[in-house]
Amino acid sequence: MSFLHKLREVSFSVLPIFALVLIAHFTLVPLEPDKFYKFLLGTLALVIGLALFLLGTEVGLSPMGEMLGNSVTRRAKLMPILLTGFLIGFMVTVAEPDLQVLAQQVHRVQSEISQTSLLFAIAAGSALCVLLALLRIFFSISLRWILWVAYGILLVLALFSNAAMRPVAFDAGGASTGPMTVPVMMAFSFGIAKGTGRRHSDEDHSFGMVGLMSLGPIFATLLLSLFTAQTDPQNYTDVEAEFPWYLLVKTVIKEVFWSLLPMLLIFIVFCLFFMKIKRQRFERVLIGMTYAFVGLALFLFGVNYAFLNTGKQLGFRLAAEYSPALLVLIGGLIGLVVVLAEPAVWVLGRQIEDASAGSIDPRVLLTALSVGTAIAIAASMLRLILEIDLLYVLLPLYILALIMTLFSDERFVGIAFDSGGVSSGAMASTFAMPFALGVSEALNRSVLHDAFGLIAMIAIAPLITIQTVGLLYQRKRQALSEENLLLADLAAKAQKDEAKKRMEHPPKPSNSPEAEIEALLAEAERLRVEAKRLELRASKLKCEKVQRTASADPNREEVQDGPGQTTE
Repeated sequence: MSFLHKLREVSFSVLPIFALVLIAHFTLVPLEPDKFYKFLLGTLALVIGLALFLLGTEVGLSPMGEMLGNSVTRRAKLMPILLTGFLIGFMVTVAEPDLQVLAQQVHRVQSEISQTSLLFAIAAGSALCVLLALLRIFFSISLRWILWVAYGILLVLALFSNAAMRPVAFDAGGASTGPMTVPVMMAFSFGIAKGTGRRHSDEDHSFGMVGLMSLGPIFATLLLSLFTAQTDPQNYTDVEAEFPWYLLVKTVIKEVFWSLLPMLLIFIVFCLFFMKIKRQRFERVLIGMTYAFVGLALFLFGVNYAFLNTGKQLGFRLAAEYSPALLVLIGGLIGLVVVLAEPAVWVLGRQIEDASAGSIDPRVLLTALSVGTAIAIAASMLRLILEIDLLYVLLPLYILALIMTLFSDERFVGIAFDSGGVSSGAMASTFAMPFALGVSEALNRSVLHDAFGLIAMIAIAPLITIQTVGLLYQRKRQALSEENLLLADLAAKAQKDEAKKRMEHPPKPSNSPEAEIEALLAEAERLRVEAKRLELRASKLKCEKVQRTASADPNREEVQDGPGQTTE
């Protein structure tokens, strides 16, 4: 897929949030001239960067993750696979840009919590959940039962944890799975599922790893809060005051470099010692990594340079100058459009389409994500205004989501919990979250208790909306099955009636001209039906050939995985 196609795709996804800010600027809350020009420049950087990142993901990151997963499973030993999964999960989470943004925001309002200790604790929790996801794939454990046990323990732990840190903990679960984690870990999971040799694993078990990874940061942050003394500040330091544009460029490049370097080193080690790939394939991965590096740097520069402070100023002025009802409405509109600009959401949609062989339309899932995020942010604004404890909102929603897993298809359970992690990504951390911080400051609310928690609300919405789509999908499929059974019954009844008719009116002797004419007509009709069936069969095979040709990698090479073994 060309860069221009990606650019057009991204432009349409970012256009709604850009238009929303423009409308607010020219009507409700005019931005200062310098901030407005920064917003325009940041939006341009965001669009170009997101297009490059998605292209790099398709060319380099996703194939690399799938090759690593497929290669390590061919060793057929569980411990090396678990060790590799732990290392990849830990490194990718530490380098996740969304998580670094959240850790910076937490450190600014809560200096007692070290940014480094928070990052490493969250990364360890994510890596342990990767082990759980791998064990689930290998032993074919149902995802819904793992979720029931894990969330049950989690919610009990949340009841006894520090109340001020609960929103931060649940926000960490959403922010830890962003544009870096999702493409690598989903491709790695898909490669592991394929390498196990179980046909059902490719589609049913490849989903769910990202959703399980979101649990680890919540556990880790809640445990960390038990051993850390916290205050409850009311203020928040502006990012713009600490990071001028030239320092921001340096910081972003450094963050993205360390985000991609660990994965590149792991891939090189595997190429040297565990698998051998042709030079053309290796160069293609490097080209994709370069696209991803430049794209992610531009994307993060745009959201940090423009969206962070624009979101905070919009939230502050709307809360200070207008009614709470308008604040809830604007929050819903932001949620409706902000999820479409998430790079990880587009990566997930492409992974879902590939893994389901096109049977699940990603556009339907994107629509469900947008609606769910709109409701989540609107509810977060209402919670902030009324000062409702986050646990009182999350607890019934998690219970509802877990009950729905008992009736949902396993695929949609995995997709729903994966979507919860990816929908709360970079745009949620750098635009929606500052919007809530601005509202909190204007209304003189607690930053930790009331402003934080918005990402958690965004993360839980897809658990319900996507499973709802899955239930409707199952109902439609069941209706089609019942229709096919009805048609089969009608056909059998028609054959029975025809046989009865022949018994009542026996055919004329075969030597009569009338019988010969009827036999020829019947044979002609049979040949016509057979020709039509063969024509439809040829058309179907032709379509399948075109689809395989379109989806095939033009530079597809064989990857030799050790002596005497090859994998694509």
